[in-house]
Amino acid sequence: MKIFNPFSTYSDSYTKFFLIGLTLSLIIGGGFVLGEVFVDSETKQIQVVDSESYEFWSELIQKVGARKAFDQLIASAQGLSYGLQHERAHLFGGILYTQEGVSGLTVCDERLNYGCFHEFLGSAIAELGLSSLAELNQACIDYLGTDAAFCQHGIGHGIQTYFGYTKNDLIDALSTCQSLPANDPIGGCSGGIFMEYNFRTMIAEENEVGRKFTTTNVFQPCSELSGDDLLACSYWQPQWWQQVQFEDKSTLEVFKKVGQQCREMLTESELLQNCFRGIGNVIPAIESITIERTQELCDVASDSNEHYMQLCVETARDRVIDLQKQR
Repeated sequence: MKIFNPFSTYSDSYTKFFLIGLTLSLIIGGGFVLGEVFVDSETKQIQVVDSESYEFWSELIQKVGARKAFDQLIASAQGLSYGLQHERAHLFGGILYTQEGVSGLTVCDERLNYGCFHEFLGSAIAELGLSSLAELNQACIDYLGTDAAFCQHGIGHGIQTYFGYTKNDLIDALSTCQSLPANDPIGGCSGGIFMEYNFRTMIAEENEVGRKFTTTNVFQPCSELSGDDLLACSYWQPQWWQQVQFEDKSTLEVFKKVGQQCREMLTESELLQNCFRGIGNVIPAIESITIERTQELCDVASDSNEHYMQLCVETARDRVIDLQKQR
């Protein structure tokens, strides 16, 4: 088999969204909960758990301004795990929205894995409702241009939280995303919706890590979707599979099974390729990654199919490159 170098120059429209969701895998896999700020699923109100940290950053924003406070947040997070960095960014994003309103969006940026965007937009939608979506979506576009998907992904998290977590809620949330202009079908609003539907990152549920895995729902919700919704679902489903069903399995066994589930769920070529891109998307969040280990995991997932292996490896490679930019 040809040995593919995952760190060679490559550009792919699917893999540019690698970082969305990276921290989720780190948070769940690392055994701690994003619990300092969350949106209550019943009242739709922002709740604060860690009042000391909340007060510190609130006072600092008031004292030095939001942008300087965010820079200080970045400096304070250096050397922490990616999950803890993202957690702090979530906390800051919620405070930022509370103090600055929608205009504060441009304080957030890509650092700390876009956590500021995610909490800021989720908080905005929780308070302002769906009538705010057009304004928030346009604010993402005006601010980030061709990179707006990273911001719009946060809108997806907020929309799903607003609707709830039933199957009908998912359909309503996806339909709402489709009404927003200039939204990438993989990594933008829909990507945020599938992550939130699968993992419930924006609400407080003790001892929960998202929707439960059973033998009857292994292919849901993808098996009940079509079009762009299925395209996005096929990319994000491997992340859920990897997280919820393999506690007693080795990493190689996990990826072999996830690859098998891609092939069992999908037959259409484009969707199946997208599923293997989704497998590559989760690899760097699991362990210290090397070229050799990336190839090994992608090879076992693809059952030695060179084309699917290459798609998996390329996506993992791009995740590593962009992840390094976040430090």
